Amino acid sequence: MREKDLKSKIVILLSLLLIICRCDLSDSVRDRVVHKELFDYNWLFKKGDIKEARNLDYDDSSWEIINLPHDFSIREPFSKKWASCTGYLPGGIAWYRKHFTLPEKFRDKKVFILFDGIYKNSSVWLNGKKIGFRPYGYISFYYDITPYLNFGENENVIAVRVDHSDYADSRWYTGSGIYRHVWLIVKEKIYIPIWGTFITTPYVTRDIAKINVETVVKNETEKSSKCTVINTVIDTSGRVKSEVRSSYNIPPKSEHKFVQAMNVDHPELWSPDKPYLYTLETKVLNGGKIVDKEVSKIGIRHFYFSADSGFFLNGDNIKIKGVCLHHDLGPLGAALNEKVLEKKIKLLKEAGCNAIRTSHNPPSPELLDLCDKYGMLVMCEAFDEWARGKKKWIKGRNVGFEKGDAGKGVYFSLDGYNKYFEEWGVKDIKDMILRDRNHPSIILWSIGNEIDYHNDPYSFEKGKPSPYELVTIAKKLVSAVKEIDTTRPVTAALANIPMSNKIGLPEVLDVVGYNYQEKYYSEDHKKYPDRIIIGSENGHSYEAWLAVKNNVYISSQFLWTGADYLGEAWIFPFRSFPSGLLDLCLHRKPRFYFRKCLWTDDPTLFLVTKRHKRPDRTVLDLGKLDSLSNEDVVKIMERFSRSSHWNYEEGEDIAITCYTNCDEVELFLNNKSQGVKYRVEGSKPELTWIIPYKKGILKAIGKKNGEVVCSYELKTAGKPAQLLVFSDKNKIKADYRDVAFIEVRIADENGVLVPNADNRVYFRVKGPGKLIAVCNGNPASTQSFVSDNIGAYNGKCVGIIQSTFNPGKIQIVVSSRGLVSDTLSIVSY
Repeated sequence: MREKDLKSKIVILLSLLLIICRCDLSDSVRDRVVHKELFDYNWLFKKGDIKEARNLDYDDSSWEIINLPHDFSIREPFSKKWASCTGYLPGGIAWYRKHFTLPEKFRDKKVFILFDGIYKNSSVWLNGKKIGFRPYGYISFYYDITPYLNFGENENVIAVRVDHSDYADSRWYTGSGIYRHVWLIVKEKIYIPIWGTFITTPYVTRDIAKINVETVVKNETEKSSKCTVINTVIDTSGRVKSEVRSSYNIPPKSEHKFVQAMNVDHPELWSPDKPYLYTLETKVLNGGKIVDKEVSKIGIRHFYFSADSGFFLNGDNIKIKGVCLHHDLGPLGAALNEKVLEKKIKLLKEAGCNAIRTSHNPPSPELLDLCDKYGMLVMCEAFDEWARGKKKWIKGRNVGFEKGDAGKGVYFSLDGYNKYFEEWGVKDIKDMILRDRNHPSIILWSIGNEIDYHNDPYSFEKGKPSPYELVTIAKKLVSAVKEIDTTRPVTAALANIPMSNKIGLPEVLDVVGYNYQEKYYSEDHKKYPDRIIIGSENGHSYEAWLAVKNNVYISSQFLWTGADYLGEAWIFPFRSFPSGLLDLCLHRKPRFYFRKCLWTDDPTLFLVTKRHKRPDRTVLDLGKLDSLSNEDVVKIMERFSRSSHWNYEEGEDIAITCYTNCDEVELFLNNKSQGVKYRVEGSKPELTWIIPYKKGILKAIGKKNGEVVCSYELKTAGKPAQLLVFSDKNKIKADYRDVAFIEVRIADENGVLVPNADNRVYFRVKGPGKLIAVCNGNPASTQSFVSDNIGAYNGKCVGIIQSTFNPGKIQIVVSSRGLVSDTLSIVSY
């Protein structure tokens, strides 16, 4: 063995031992019955197509050592030679390999590998033998690898080929690679298969709840085995609330489904306001010994939709205040990080959000766990396209639209999941239902998004595919869902209601989603009185919310979107779509506060400002431009963003808008009142003043019932003088997964944020932490996220620090040429 190869193997082995020793037992269940190990660490990575990499004896000693989750596209430079739809980042082909050994005690066990998500077209080999292929980049899947394994000192090598060479294959950024977690699962030969339990709550009152549990048990031994399944419900204090057991003699090489029911007296009910979770322990006994064990979090709740009265949860009629979310995490790309995802969910809850639509694909299991934990209702969506491809724009969102079909290959691509749908569609949606059906947060299964979009591709026009094809496919998908779960309604988010009504597509669905079709609510409610109509994708306007608020039969809206996302971009240099309540850095945008005023009773007040008479500017038609000048970018940003600062020219008239849910607000400029404005209960949460600009302090004071409840102020900033650094956490876990958001603000000598500062900021990290991304939130920035520096945007930027396995003090030093530096420390424990 070459010295270089030997050193590489030693490094991998030592790192693997460290990881096993430090495995977080709360996340990877480990006991003498079940071995479920997070299999993310010490993979080897190589970009490019290397056919020999599938072989056991291939020399990979020069490959990069990486940890999962991993997105190889986000590390590449942004370039307009790639596609706007996927954020001007490349795809490509890449390989992952992992060396590992298994102890002899596992020889007579069942061993599985579970991938939570690989984008896309993944082929997997173990010890040189191909064990499977899965094209869909968002679906979780697993393989029984028992027949291919070596045990003891003999090494195993798993190799994964990812093919994302058709990079313009989605209408948003997808990422590339093994971007979610991987798990190694070891079980006895009598076991509960993966996704083998199904928990429902068919009867729920505040006095008693009935819980049904279906548990599949497989017997892969050579003899009949009497098995006992025990299900135990445990509350958050550790008390047993109910238990049931039953036995069955399972023949060899077969399986049996145990169906059990139990009651919980005076249950704590799960809801967005109080997301109470019980623990369900499922044990399988054979010969008096536990041979398998599953632990599930369950929420006891009941719900239904009414065509006349909307949505009811636990007997209460509530409005669903939802947002659509794509799966990317901004500067991290598609690579999953639970802590970043948790931060996003908590911020959305602060805005009053109580629901998420997983636009437009199966989400990570971790997202659903967080929705269960924080009380987010979920519309779980499967697909954005079915058997025929939609347009994925290449040169900019809608650029080349007027070219029609002649624009294919130049202005748009039809690549995507459609080429695999006929073979894999039913399998993929069934696997989504099997994996996710135990989450109390899920209230709707969506079989597709805007499948009926006009002329993309379905139309009654000659030469276009017939829309009636949609009904045939929808029936097949609905049937597949209901084969597994009949406890939740099936929906689809429709964009062309007149066409869908004509072909009868809504009649296939239990609940009909209307995307931006508020104008049809009243008409269709009268015409189809038994139809349950929901808003499944909606704009941020006040009028769109009134369509929900003022119509009892409309239960929901799902804003497009909860957070800015990569892809679906305009002309380069835009790389993301700025439709969120939060930007790519997870900063709250002005519209966040507008929404908070609508969706919560928390006293809220926020000021946005703009010149009252702006210079006349030609409105840019972004679908008809081939390129953007710097001036064009400025025009677009002025059109799509709102400012919260007090830096203008002396004497010019400034329009000040106050987002508030207070009864009255008084505005002060340099302690001089500019008048009191009153807001009528239930009216639009905006108050407006127009005053001449004068530098100093602009302050608003809000009152409810005559009492001061909140205030907000803006100060005129001077020239950039210093950096101020803040962290959203003062300590993080030493688990190689926890993160802290380090926000840097460019301030004047008095500590006031300079709103137009774009100085380049450098990050330096000392101690047991690493900088994994930088971001400034600018949708028109092409600066790499994978760097130690970035230019500020609106006076701010962020660095994301990730822990290692070592505890200690992490010091972050931020600097910028000509400005006073700042330092901050956090603790890794």
